Amino acid sequence: MNLEWLEKDSVLGVIGRRLRFTRRQLNLSLQDVAAAIEISYTSLSLYERGKVRIPSDLLYRLAVHYNAPICQFYPSHPEPSKTQRPASLSAPVSPCSARLGLPSPQVSAAPSRPSVSIGKPQ
Repeated sequence: MNLEWLEKDSVLGVIGRRLRFTRRQLNLSLQDVAAAIEISYTSLSLYERGKVRIPSDLLYRLAVHYNAPICQFYPSHPEPSKTQRPASLSAPVSPCSARLGLPSPQVSAAPSRPSVSIGKPQ
Protein backbone atom coordinates (compact mmCIF):
# COMPACT_ATOMS: atom_id res chain seq x y z
CA MET A 1 0.00 0.00 0.00
CA ASN A 2 1.48 3.34 -1.04
CA LEU A 3 1.24 5.83 1.82
CA GLU A 4 3.60 8.49 0.47
CA TRP A 5 0.72 10.98 0.27
CA LEU A 6 0.11 10.46 4.00
CA GLU A 7 3.63 11.52 4.95
CA LYS A 8 2.75 15.10 4.01
CA ASP A 9 -0.10 15.18 6.50
CA SER A 10 -1.27 13.79 9.79
CA VAL A 11 -3.90 11.12 10.20
CA LEU A 12 -5.96 13.61 12.23
CA GLY A 13 -5.83 16.08 9.36
CA VAL A 14 -6.99 13.49 6.83
CA ILE A 15 -9.86 12.32 9.04
CA GLY A 16 -10.87 15.90 9.74
CA ARG A 17 -10.89 16.92 6.09
CA ARG A 18 -12.92 13.87 5.16
CA LEU A 19 -15.43 14.65 7.89
CA ARG A 20 -15.76 18.24 6.69
CA PHE A 21 -15.97 17.16 3.04
CA THR A 22 -18.81 14.75 3.82
CA ARG A 23 -20.70 17.27 5.95
CA ARG A 24 -20.48 19.92 3.24
CA GLN A 25 -21.53 17.50 0.50
CA LEU A 26 -24.62 16.74 2.58
CA ASN A 27 -25.26 20.51 2.97
CA LEU A 28 -25.20 20.33 6.77
CA SER A 29 -23.98 23.10 9.05
CA LEU A 30 -21.53 22.63 11.90
CA GLN A 31 -24.25 23.67 14.32
CA ASP A 32 -26.82 21.19 12.97
CA VAL A 33 -24.44 18.22 13.05
CA ALA A 34 -23.05 19.15 16.46
CA ALA A 35 -26.56 19.40 17.91
CA ALA A 36 -27.57 16.08 16.35
CA ILE A 37 -24.64 14.20 17.89
CA GLU A 38 -24.74 16.23 21.12
CA ILE A 39 -21.39 18.00 21.09
CA SER A 40 -20.48 21.68 20.74
CA TYR A 41 -19.98 23.05 17.25
CA THR A 42 -16.59 24.32 18.42
CA SER A 43 -15.52 20.74 19.20
CA LEU A 44 -16.74 19.53 15.81
CA SER A 45 -14.79 22.33 14.14
CA LEU A 46 -11.62 21.28 15.99
CA TYR A 47 -12.10 17.66 14.86
CA GLU A 48 -12.65 18.75 11.26
CA ARG A 49 -9.50 20.88 11.30
CA GLY A 50 -7.45 17.99 12.72
CA LYS A 51 -6.55 19.98 15.82
CA VAL A 52 -7.96 17.48 18.33
CA ARG A 53 -8.03 13.68 18.28
CA ILE A 54 -11.58 12.46 17.70
CA PRO A 55 -12.78 9.64 19.98
CA SER A 56 -13.73 6.47 18.12
CA ASP A 57 -17.29 6.47 19.51
CA LEU A 58 -17.82 9.99 18.23
CA LEU A 59 -16.41 9.10 14.81
CA TYR A 60 -18.87 6.20 14.75
CA ARG A 61 -21.80 8.52 15.62
CA LEU A 62 -20.77 10.87 12.82
CA ALA A 63 -20.58 7.99 10.34
CA VAL A 64 -24.08 6.89 11.35
CA HIS A 65 -25.38 10.46 11.12
CA TYR A 66 -23.84 10.86 7.65
CA ASN A 67 -25.00 7.37 6.63
CA ALA A 68 -21.44 6.58 5.56
CA PRO A 69 -19.09 3.68 6.31
CA ILE A 70 -16.64 4.62 9.04
CA CYS A 71 -13.70 3.47 6.90
CA GLN A 72 -14.51 6.36 4.54
CA PHE A 73 -12.84 8.71 7.03
CA TYR A 74 -9.63 6.76 7.61
CA PRO A 75 -6.53 7.35 5.46
CA SER A 76 -6.38 3.91 3.88
CA HIS A 77 -6.62 5.24 0.34
CA PRO A 78 -6.05 8.60 -1.38
CA GLU A 79 -8.33 11.45 -0.51
CA PRO A 80 -11.39 12.05 -2.68
CA SER A 81 -11.26 14.91 -5.12
CA LYS A 82 -13.43 17.94 -4.42
CA THR A 83 -15.80 16.88 -7.21
CA GLN A 84 -16.42 13.40 -5.83
CA ARG A 85 -19.54 12.84 -3.79
CA PRO A 86 -19.35 10.95 -0.48
CA ALA A 87 -20.38 7.32 -0.60
CA SER A 88 -23.67 8.04 1.13
CA LEU A 89 -24.76 10.18 -1.84
CA SER A 90 -23.64 7.93 -4.66
CA ALA A 91 -23.83 4.28 -5.62
CA PRO A 92 -24.22 1.58 -2.97
CA VAL A 93 -21.21 1.29 -0.70
CA SER A 94 -19.10 -1.82 -0.74
CA PRO A 95 -18.11 -3.30 2.60
CA CYS A 96 -15.01 -1.81 4.21
CA SER A 97 -13.14 -5.06 3.66
CA ALA A 98 -13.51 -4.62 -0.10
CA ARG A 99 -12.50 -0.95 0.03
CA LEU A 100 -9.38 -1.91 1.97
CA GLY A 101 -8.48 -4.66 -0.50
CA LEU A 102 -9.29 -7.51 1.90
CA PRO A 103 -11.07 -10.66 0.76
CA SER A 104 -14.78 -10.68 1.49
CA PRO A 105 -16.02 -13.33 3.88
CA GLN A 106 -17.38 -16.35 2.06
CA VAL A 107 -20.38 -18.26 3.34
CA SER A 108 -20.47 -21.86 2.33
CA ALA A 109 -23.10 -24.52 2.77
CA ALA A 110 -22.67 -27.06 5.52
CA PRO A 111 -21.09 -30.29 4.33
CA SER A 112 -23.64 -32.92 3.35
CA ARG A 113 -24.09 -35.88 5.66
CA PRO A 114 -24.91 -39.36 4.60
CA SER A 115 -28.55 -40.20 5.17
CA VAL A 116 -29.35 -42.66 7.89
CA SER A 117 -32.63 -44.51 7.97
CA ILE A 118 -33.97 -45.84 11.21
CA GLY A 119 -36.35 -48.73 11.07
CA LYS A 120 -36.53 -52.47 10.66
CA PRO A 121 -33.45 -54.04 9.15
CA GLN A 122 -34.14 -55.81 5.90
